Amino acid sequence: MNNSGTNHIKRAIKHYSALFTFPTYRTLILLQFMIGAIGGGLALFPYFSSFVMSAMVSICIFVAPSIIGDVLIKAIIIRNDPIFNLRRCAALSLIASTIWIGIMIIGGIIGFLSLNPLAVERALLLGFSAVLALRLLAFYAISFSKNYQNFFAAIVQPMLCLTSAFFLQIFSFALLIPLFSSTIILLIASYAFFKFIDKHGIEKIGLNAVSLFRGFIADWAENLNAPLEECFEKLGSDDDISITVVAFRSNGSPHTLLVIPSFHPGPFRNVGSSRLPCELQQSLEVRTGATVLVTHGASGHELDLASQRQNQRIIEETLKLMTFKQFSPFASRMIRAEVGYAKASCQVLGDGVLLTLTCAPKTMEDIPREASLPILDAGKKLLFKTVAIVDAHNSIDSDVPLSDLDIEAIIEAAKQALEKATNEPRSKFQVGAAKVVPPEYTIREGIGPGGIVVLVIKVGDQIVAYITIDGNNMVTGLREKILDSLQEIGISDGEVLTTDTHAVNAVTLIPRGYYPIGEAVDQQQLIHYIKEAAKTALGNLKAAEVSWNTGTFNKVRVIGSKRLSELAVLVDSTANLAKKAAIIFFFPASLLAILFSIFL
Repeated sequence: MNNSGTNHIKRAIKHYSALFTFPTYRTLILLQFMIGAIGGGLALFPYFSSFVMSAMVSICIFVAPSIIGDVLIKAIIIRNDPIFNLRRCAALSLIASTIWIGIMIIGGIIGFLSLNPLAVERALLLGFSAVLALRLLAFYAISFSKNYQNFFAAIVQPMLCLTSAFFLQIFSFALLIPLFSSTIILLIASYAFFKFIDKHGIEKIGLNAVSLFRGFIADWAENLNAPLEECFEKLGSDDDISITVVAFRSNGSPHTLLVIPSFHPGPFRNVGSSRLPCELQQSLEVRTGATVLVTHGASGHELDLASQRQNQRIIEETLKLMTFKQFSPFASRMIRAEVGYAKASCQVLGDGVLLTLTCAPKTMEDIPREASLPILDAGKKLLFKTVAIVDAHNSIDSDVPLSDLDIEAIIEAAKQALEKATNEPRSKFQVGAAKVVPPEYTIREGIGPGGIVVLVIKVGDQIVAYITIDGNNMVTGLREKILDSLQEIGISDGEVLTTDTHAVNAVTLIPRGYYPIGEAVDQQQLIHYIKEAAKTALGNLKAAEVSWNTGTFNKVRVIGSKRLSELAVLVDSTANLAKKAAIIFFFPASLLAILFSIFL
């Protein structure tokens, strides 16, 4: 994917940082009473000349009807809606009441200055119209309920408030005409706004922008990935996904598995293949009882799987690869090649070769699939039966993607490493592995449930370690600290790999959208966990044999490079367009509504 598309994706994911969570239901009710009493008391003060009395009346008009209305909405009207729980209904009512009371305060000030006692009543009507339009926008954009349910859910609170105002003689039927007129104007503006935004989505990708937004919100609010994945399934394309598995055994069935997939674990949170590295690891552990390392192959967001259904297919197909035909007791030492910042490590294992690639300490982002093709060709010419390419994904200090020069250097380093590996002698080897899942770290700190897995390989007098950490990249410099610390326990070389899981993305409201490994955790404590796992792996060292198996799965639904860029651009552009459209549609509509409220 080109850099422009990647940047749009990053900005689209960062829209999560613009979202926020509401306080508890009890806090929302308390805020309603505070705003209702203080704000409403000020707004209605010209009626009663007593702040206490006006505050009590305001509570009767705005607070009590809102609380009752929210309970009715959730218990009866949209009982099964997954998004609008009682707390979110209360939050919407709080926002609506605050706007309504704010309009009335302005009306009260105007009435005081102009000596017009009807200004507050007309502000009440204008507030009703504005709040109804707001609630209709919210329910139709976010709720998964039917249209008629959303309509009734939207009108309950403002109608109860208006009815209460009528019985308390703050509103009379003589004002029904301006009420009706201003309401119709703002409802038309809301409808036009919706159509305009939807049209933008249809023109861009053939999908309603509101549907995409609703799916986006569903995943953020309730971890419901199905609505968004439904969009991805409709818009995605079919591609081939390959999985390479390296199996190590000692006197029996495989005890350690190294998995190199070609899918990309994205786009974010629990959507698509974001959690697939861990899910694949867990499935293989349950089926085989082995220690499993899942790495990140050469792939970008264009190979994000579209849905959980596609994930399950990959898991099932990978489990079929667990039959290994021929094992070899020979391996080479790990060798390295460097071209500029690009670093390649290479180790021959049986009739296959394992390549790990990094640019650390320079920022290391996704190696595109296209970059793997010349490397694979070079491996075939050198008569390696299998060439497994691992994107170490282990250094980040900026959001700058790999440049063309970086990619060229990576390819050249990989070729040089392969050339060196052909001249390395093969000998018998030993393997040990261990896994640890730090209990105090979660996806919120940037570490997924796959934890830390250490694979130690001893060939002759060389001991190397491959460390996988279930996370999305790593802060610059941490890789070097880890490798230096392992030398203290006799491990001379190795590589630190992250799974690039995007389960950690969009779960914290920070500008980047996630924490790379080492940014939100104690680095020394993390290194301690890795060293302890490495010590356990060293203690498990035993003579081993290795075998390879690769499967390619056709017609797997992926989001696709073109579609992903379009979707990312749509999310990004719709957010900007909505701000402009709101001014275009609601500013003149509000002016008209104000005029009708005043002069009719």
